[in-house]
Order: sequence, then C-alpha cells, then structure tokens
Amino acid sequence: MALVQNSYYHSIHSTLFEYANYLYEPAAYSAESFVRVISPLKEGNGFQPTIVKEVAYRVFLVASLVITIPVGLVTATVGCAVHAIGMLLQGRPYSVYKSVAPIKQHDTLSIAQLNICGLYLSRVFGGVINPHKRIDAIAQEILQKDADVICLSEVHLPLLSKRLIVQLKEKYPYFLYNILPSCTRVGSGLFVASRYPIKDIKVSSFTDRAGLSSCINKGYVAFSVFNTTTQEVFARIVSTHLQPGTSEAERSARKANFQQIREEVFQTHDFKKTPLILAGDLNLESGEYSQILQRDFFNPIWWDEVHTSTNELIQKVWNPDLEVWNKSFDYTLLYYPGLKEEEQPSYLQGKGAEFQQIDTQKRDNLEESLSDHTMQRTTFFLHKKIYD
Repeated sequence: MALVQNSYYHSIHSTLFEYANYLYEPAAYSAESFVRVISPLKEGNGFQPTIVKEVAYRVFLVASLVITIPVGLVTATVGCAVHAIGMLLQGRPYSVYKSVAPIKQHDTLSIAQLNICGLYLSRVFGGVINPHKRIDAIAQEILQKDADVICLSEVHLPLLSKRLIVQLKEKYPYFLYNILPSCTRVGSGLFVASRYPIKDIKVSSFTDRAGLSSCINKGYVAFSVFNTTTQEVFARIVSTHLQPGTSEAERSARKANFQQIREEVFQTHDFKKTPLILAGDLNLESGEYSQILQRDFFNPIWWDEVHTSTNELIQKVWNPDLEVWNKSFDYTLLYYPGLKEEEQPSYLQGKGAEFQQIDTQKRDNLEESLSDHTMQRTTFFLHKKIYD
C-alpha cells in the first residue's frame, strides 16, 4: 500500500506534539542554563566572545534559574500529558505527509544520512548548540546535497520535524516523522524524506536497551521506494539508530538491536530480487564493524574500520583545549550476505558507490557545528537493468 496523504498542518496529534514541545521548553532552558553555569570558564567553549561577558551572562542565568526551574517542572508535567494524548490520537506508530513537490523519475538512488543531535541538552550529549538554532542550516545543507532519500536520526523535538518539512517540501514529496512515539519514553527520533514514492512501511521498537538509551524508544523504520512508471519496487531501505555506549550491557544491546533487524527485515526480504539498504547511526565502536557487519554488507567507505567518536566533541565542552581528530561517521550499506560472485543477483554484479562526506561537524568551533556527526551522501551504482 502506497503512502497516503495526511496533512501535517491539520492533524490534531501533530499539533498536540508541538504544544507539548513548547511546554517542555522552560525545563530544557533550565537544564541547559545549569550546564552552562557549571562548565569550565575558558575561551573555546563556544559561548560569549570574552570571559567578562560570559561571567556576566552566567550571573544572569543563576538568577533566572530561581524562576525557570519551578515553572519548568510544572509545564513539563503538563507537556507529558499533552504528548501522551497526541500519541494516542496518532493511531499508528508514525505520521506521514505528502507535499505537491514533483516525484523523481527512476534513474539513480542516492541517500543522505545524518544524526542531527536534535535533542535537549545537545551540548551535553553531543557538544553542539541548541538544535532550534541549527535546524534551518541543516535543512539548507540537505537541499544543497540533493539526495533522493534523506534518513535522519535524533529528530526528537516535534518542532524540528515541522521545520524540516516546511523547508524541504518544495523538493521532497514524501515524509515519515513522529516515528515510534511513546507515552513513557522519548520517540525514536527517526525522520525520512523521499523524492520517490514510499510503500510497505514497517516500524518496530527494539526490545533490548541499556543505559540512558532506555529512556528512548529506539527502533527502525523499513520502507520501499518504487518506480511510478512501472509500479515496481526497486529498493528497500532500513533507517535506524542503534544503542550507543561502550559498556558490556550497551554493546550487548547494540548487537541485539542489529540481530532484531536481521530477523525481522533481512531474513524476510528477497534481496536477490530487490536491493536492501541499511542506513543509520549504528554507534559502532572499534572492532564491532568487522564482527557484526563486514561479512554481509558492501560498505562504500573505502577504509576498513570506522566508528563513532561523538564523545570527543562532548569532552571538548568541558575541556576546550582538547584536540579532536576523529569524525563521527554513520553508515549506508548494501546488503549481500556472503555470496560467491556466481551466486550474486544480477544487480550486485555491477555494485559500486560514490561516497561524499559533508562537513557538518566543526571540530574547532562548536557554535558553527551543525551536528556532532558528519553527513554522508551515498549514490549506489548497481547493475543497469535495475535502473531501466
């Protein structure tokens, strides 16, 4: 069944999610102000340009916290109730929107993947400034890169989803947002925009969680893109955000997350007929790529071992003199499970990809960094018959 139109601007549940977002703001402001007050008073934190101005501003923040903390507790409580009502009215574990933008004709498949760090306390959890100050620039970066399908993660705030749709709807006709909302946890944060029609949408929450991510309803969204001329599906895409962390429990949960996707999507999909692509922030630490993914996927990144390094930007908030060298890469991978050359489907025999990294992560200036991750744009070149 193809994606049907569901107006973002007239859906009651989306409006309630937005109101809840506004009600959370005082509490978020209080928390972010507190973090700024206790962070090291050094140049390079991405705050005021001089120490004197920063000290004066922190004095103001301390005074304002006397008001914003109690107000924030009250409004956040009401916001939770409003959010819960909106989730119940949504009726299904995702929302859709179809704009009047032109549908792209079937010739290539390019995917842009980015974790935007779109959550409260982004300076604590990602080392970057408030997402409301970054979202317009992120949308413009997406438009400039002109990918066919956009897969984003950590779009946790409903107002960010709305802003993205407003800015992208002239080019992208299909959107999936508010994916896997929850009354007791933060939603998954997954967001999809496509220039091709979408059908056969499947979402699922992960059963294994650990650490702070237990507060987030992490999972995946799988969907098919199809050719409007032939009405045939030409690729299935899985967008996800796996368990982060380095502890044994977090590593175990991450491995279980991937195994759940394997069992629910990979093993039920006829990949010999239609390409299957995995896109997302997989949060892999050193050594995990070769253990979990390398055997069954074609990776367009030419080096062997790439892993997430967002913790370095977080550390830079507390230690401005820290040199940050690594980049945080997400993944866009083509599934082909360990087949010999003669056993591969015809579209894989011409496999190849063009990989482009976009510098959304500014290591030397946190104020200018669009995210704690580096956006990647991947175009897959498969056997020509897939694109006829």
